[in-house]
Amino acid sequence: MRRPTLILMLSAALVAVHFLIIHYPAAADETTLPRADAGRPAIILLPGVASSRLTNAPSTAAGCGRRTAGEVWPNLGGLLGFRYNQSLMTLALAEDGARPADGCDHVQPSGVITRIDILGLPVAHIYDGFMDEMRRLGYEVYPFDYDWRLDLEASAVRLDALIQRLHAPRVVLVGHSMGGLVARQYVTRPERVARVERVITVGTPYWGAPAAAEQMRNGQAGVVFDPILDDTNVWTIIRNAPGPLYLLPSEAFFQAGLPSHYFIDTDRPLTSYSATTRFFAERGQNSALLDAARRRHATLDRFDPTLSWSPGFYHALVGRRLPTPRLIREYPCAGGQPTTTGPNRCVEERGYEAGDGTVPWTSAGLPAQSGNVSLCIYDTATPHAALMVDSAVLADIRQIIEGKATLTCRPPRAAKASPLPDFIEVAVEGEARVTVTDTRSRVAQVVEPGYIRNDIPGALYRASAGRTVVLLPTDAPYQLALQPRTKEPLQVRVTRFTMPASTQLAQIVEQAVFVDVLTTVGKATRLSLDPTVGLPDLRLAVDLDLQGKARLTEPPSSVLDATASSDLTLPVTSIQLEHSPTGHAMVTLTARDEGTGILKTEYSFDGGQSWTLYGGPFPLDPSQTSTLQARSTDRAGNHEYPWSTMSLR
Repeated sequence: MRRPTLILMLSAALVAVHFLIIHYPAAADETTLPRADAGRPAIILLPGVASSRLTNAPSTAAGCGRRTAGEVWPNLGGLLGFRYNQSLMTLALAEDGARPADGCDHVQPSGVITRIDILGLPVAHIYDGFMDEMRRLGYEVYPFDYDWRLDLEASAVRLDALIQRLHAPRVVLVGHSMGGLVARQYVTRPERVARVERVITVGTPYWGAPAAAEQMRNGQAGVVFDPILDDTNVWTIIRNAPGPLYLLPSEAFFQAGLPSHYFIDTDRPLTSYSATTRFFAERGQNSALLDAARRRHATLDRFDPTLSWSPGFYHALVGRRLPTPRLIREYPCAGGQPTTTGPNRCVEERGYEAGDGTVPWTSAGLPAQSGNVSLCIYDTATPHAALMVDSAVLADIRQIIEGKATLTCRPPRAAKASPLPDFIEVAVEGEARVTVTDTRSRVAQVVEPGYIRNDIPGALYRASAGRTVVLLPTDAPYQLALQPRTKEPLQVRVTRFTMPASTQLAQIVEQAVFVDVLTTVGKATRLSLDPTVGLPDLRLAVDLDLQGKARLTEPPSSVLDATASSDLTLPVTSIQLEHSPTGHAMVTLTARDEGTGILKTEYSFDGGQSWTLYGGPFPLDPSQTSTLQARSTDRAGNHEYPWSTMSLR
């Protein structure tokens, strides 16, 4: 669970109150709806998940007590206040995914988040560019706010009410991400199709996205301020939220012709939809809502060619230039999320495919090829969250609205044949602030009080509890600074990927692993990353005196080829105790690993607070200690957990 310190909470709360601005137009109602121009279509913007503001009007009935009133999402003004977790948990739903967990709450959507500013600077342009451009062209834009926690049909019913209130002769739906799924649900009924002139979806995960599974298991909302949110609370909210659960990959995703799985349990691929959902349900996810998502996907995943849509009615715009999570692995680890069903667990990305950085091409593009849908592919480095402010996407949306040919996107066959750029993944395991700087002094980092800032074109930056992952283009060198927050050692994995056009699946070229990186709280460890230099020549430079100079350099603990880099098996250590007549004992530790081989073995007498490197059998007086623990690490950086334990009394 991520809990900010008291000083950070106080200082960050002041920052949030005075310098943080969330832009959202007022929610549309009968008094604020502008009149649609009879000569131009009314454009309804359907935003993605978590992009609608939610407010609570709690009941004042006896027994309800004090409940959070007003904005509860995102509520960044009070994000780090002492009552923020109570505010966040107002979003929790009951087991049926329809009613509030606390019957005293009454949460409703109240505006679309269009931009986020911090210290007067925009850190996230989401929909402001789209709305400004459409209005500049003379169109009336109606931002549609909806409760993204709920089932898609509930949002479609709310959308239908808005459309009927508009009395507009022509309506165009423009849906981004999950908003595109709401639009897709809306046009499943003929009477609703008749009210719409065109549907345009941008970066919509029709078959779901593996990144959603990573966020669900990590307790993340997929927003720029994820590092601040309490992961346990977010996990609880997602558990009973049909909307986010629908974003998990569907049965159709498994049949796309790529690897027949997207989730790995330690070293065991879950090769079917049923095996994957069963794994989630066994670990606390809401099995009834997972099954409801399956049924909903069964009606929406196939764009049936017999659908009564006229040519040019439905358009899918898809990004395909960025590495996008395709394989997610969950495994036992000492510093991971606590669970009620076993040891702590960590979640990591282990494979990528072409996409927009969040939604893979498999999910956004392949479904649209099966029906009467116009599919447009963009070879752009614009990430998923910024697609609606990308100039090429905006230009083509305008063309589609006006019934003209698109200008910049490519047809599927031409796009699929084009090569995709190589990239490098830097994964830092452990509590550390990771700052990346390119040659033009542009940065990607988590800035206080906990927002992701990424100014490097083509780079992707993700941060969760105990893990930071950065994906970087190979066209320039970078400097990385690792600043640990605790005394625990860090592990750094640097992997070079290539992305063949023939498969659009990333393939590992080589990997460098730094195990137990020497760090000290308040001191920086630096990595100079030059894509033209081979990974065996990488060095971590440790600043021991805070003067910005390297006093120690460390080579990789191991450098692995493509085959060895796929080692996911955890090593195992056995403890043998041979007693002597004097009462003492001789301890022998034996480690085995089925993959890359053992890098080191350690033992501890204090419950894992400190560890000693094992160099061979050693004597032990059992009367002086009660428990012996041992662990091993292999050359691929896999750490044994749970640790081997022997009681000595």
